[in-house]
Amino acid sequence: KTRGKEYLAEVMTLSQILGQDKNLHSLDWFNLATFLLREIQEEAQKKEDEEWNNKRKVVLEQIKEELVKLEEHVKDKDEDLINFLFEQMPPKHRPEEEWRHLAEESENKDWKKVMRKLVTVYHPDRVDKEKYDDKYFVLCEKVCQELTKRYECHKC
Repeated sequence: KTRGKEYLAEVMTLSQILGQDKNLHSLDWFNLATFLLREIQEEAQKKEDEEWNNKRKVVLEQIKEELVKLEEHVKDKDEDLINFLFEQMPPKHRPEEEWRHLAEESENKDWKKVMRKLVTVYHPDRVDKEKYDDKYFVLCEKVCQELTKRYECHKC
């Protein structure tokens, strides 16, 4: 497979040089190379996703206590939930000045805006996996899911 990837990369580079004046999609070998490359990428992505899901199951068990606390506050008013999150599960991957003001903004009752900002604060794509552990990453996923639900309710 490693050699195949190298050959595909070489073919793609060669095709760029050769195809400056042609439409390469009409060539059978190019379509085959494109198909094989896509297949290899999909297989690698599937394997990576499977590994993450197995790891995630273990992590979910490890943070069960935090998830129970979060679940207990799901039915709270928005302001109470925000206060709970900031006290018990603050976004340690972001500087405090980026999110602390949202508690004061919530007093103005513009919940749609506050929830949208909170979703971006807790969004797992903004968590550096190298710097923070998987537990924190999965916790941010769960918090973000809850905030997204609430944002959708305010959006209607």
